[in-house]
Amino acid sequence: MSMLAVLDERIEALRSIERREALAQGLIDRFVLSLREEFDGAAVRPVVSRPAVVQPARDPKVYGVYRDPATGQTWDGAARQPKWLKGKQCELYLVIG
Repeated sequence: MSMLAVLDERIEALRSIERREALAQGLIDRFVLSLREEFDGAAVRPVVSRPAVVQPARDPKVYGVYRDPATGQTWDGAARQPKWLKGKQCELYLVIG
């Protein structure tokens, strides 16, 4: 393919792109103009997002606190039962007060 043919193809491709861009810009201009005509003089409020609805804080569940007298480790009763408390009566390790 000669250099002239390659350049002709590039020129034609650029013209095609320019035509599409001009057509798109014309459609945009027409649409904006029609919107302005439609809403001319109308009270248009700016779009404002609503503030998020804040949920009231729930009272957390109150669990007893259990303490291992040998190590001093504690457990609040919310997560998995610790190894030092497995198989034993929880009431014996309940911290009162």
